[in-house]
Amino acid sequence: MDSSIFFEPSTLKAFYLASETLNFTRAAKLGGMTQSGISQHMAKLEKNLKVKLFIKSGKKLILSEQGEIFKTYIERSYDQVSHLREQVSNTTKLLSGNVKYCMPESCLLAPHFQMMLQERNKYFPDITLNVETASSQIVIKNILDKKADFGFLTRNIKHPSINYIPFCEEEIVLVSSHKNIPLNAKGDLAKTISFIQYPGEDELFEIWKEKYMPRKRNLRWADFNHTFGVNNLFSVFPLLKMGRAAAFIPKHCVAEMISEGTLKIFSPQKNKKLMNKIHIITLKDHHLPERAKKVINTFLAMYNNQLD
Repeated sequence: MDSSIFFEPSTLKAFYLASETLNFTRAAKLGGMTQSGISQHMAKLEKNLKVKLFIKSGKKLILSEQGEIFKTYIERSYDQVSHLREQVSNTTKLLSGNVKYCMPESCLLAPHFQMMLQERNKYFPDITLNVETASSQIVIKNILDKKADFGFLTRNIKHPSINYIPFCEEEIVLVSSHKNIPLNAKGDLAKTISFIQYPGEDELFEIWKEKYMPRKRNLRWADFNHTFGVNNLFSVFPLLKMGRAAAFIPKHCVAEMISEGTLKIFSPQKNKKLMNKIHIITLKDHHLPERAKKVINTFLAMYNNQLD
């Protein structure tokens, strides 16, 4: 094997950009190279390694199994260099690269998301945060498929290949601008309330059912009267303000409207809060880049009062 090709920085850079974008043209633009240059680097690598690093799947380009292994090697090499530079210079500003994480839409409105943006600008501005909003089920899938470094999980979904790190709690509420919503002692919501339906609300309903209606195991979210259906959380807010219907929602998302009296919280049990645990999840036995560890530790420090 020709080690001068294998360890040539420009070749490693070309491969890493190609593996991140899965598009030689985009990789070339990001790396200040030509598309033919990227192709030549990949051809040399594959010739010397005697393996296929990329496979065409229809019109898409994907990493082969060997390509995934080689990408992990490159990431570890870059992380070792970053870690060394960090130790020598005693600064975190040299950490760079992409950190991918996924979370439900409601997390975008949580205080920790804004705090993270401030911490990133202050302490590690060269790290790019790539955030994807997704349901808890998709968050789990993305972690298992290695499409994200870590994720926020708002549902108690256990999987043997996942690490669960306790993060914080959020309060789940049933809100509406209606003056009165009749809730009988059994909490017969399906017959008394019209709801706004949005992605992820079914998960919140399950949390509610476990707490207030544990005996109604056969009651499904589909059994409820859904007056409106929207495709994202943010479309719920104007409908709530207009008094169109009710919704299950994390309280922090509508705290301002509750405080100003626009919305009212309804609960079958007075003075009792419905708290939902949130975890940060990662893949077991999987190498996490130093930059991803830094972001996770920064999130955790927010709730341990360790930030400056």
